[in-house]
Amino acid sequence: MFRIRTPALNVFLSILGLTLNSHSVRSASCGDLQLLADRSRGVQILANDCPHSPEIASGTILLMAPGARLWLSSTKSQRQLQVVCQSLAESSLTLLVDPSTPPWISSKALQNCQRQKRRWNCADRGKGDKALTCVMAQLDEPTVNSPPRQATSLVLRSLGSPGNQALKDESRRQQILAAVGKDAELCHELYQVGRKFTLTWTIAPPGKVTGIEIPTTLRQLHPQLSSCLADVVKFHTYPHISSPITLSAPL
Repeated sequence: MFRIRTPALNVFLSILGLTLNSHSVRSASCGDLQLLADRSRGVQILANDCPHSPEIASGTILLMAPGARLWLSSTKSQRQLQVVCQSLAESSLTLLVDPSTPPWISSKALQNCQRQKRRWNCADRGKGDKALTCVMAQLDEPTVNSPPRQATSLVLRSLGSPGNQALKDESRRQQILAAVGKDAELCHELYQVGRKFTLTWTIAPPGKVTGIEIPTTLRQLHPQLSSCLADVVKFHTYPHISSPITLSAPL
């Protein structure tokens, strides 16, 4: 009797196996690891013992759709570490969260996970093709005395309101742009694109991005990088403002 295993069945069996296995690694500890849903795309949380988002517990099961992006952040120490992964698999990947060791995820569907400096590349266990790539970086918030590499090209408009003092201060502006630039560098490293592109975005009160202008060249040549940079800009935490502000910088 022949048994046909469809992709859907494979996903189900993977989830079942990870669910059984997760009991051995599941922990009640929450707060060490976060899944940044705003910067992730195509990722579904199937099991998580932490009651408050964005925290995820050890043993949490994640389902990554083909082409999905996963963004994790560790706050276990004073050094903030972030891991961003891109699925290259033809079918969904079922992952088990393990905060003890970067890149904090594992899967029975993956094999030959090799680390090269800050990058991990994993192959599909069945076909042997590259299925997942991840990069890790330390993203400490820059201090005022740390000169950011990208702050010199910042363009700021509509700063007349006293309520915008947080962004009128030059050192604070540089600090904000440096933090955005750090995340943007992680996008570039993930998709291995060295060229930077000038993005322009508007921040409306109280501090929410309402519009982003993305160069056509970026969207056409590097759509995944374009999406990643847009999410970095849109979901950065900006200071409270009382009137709209426009920022422009190469990212």
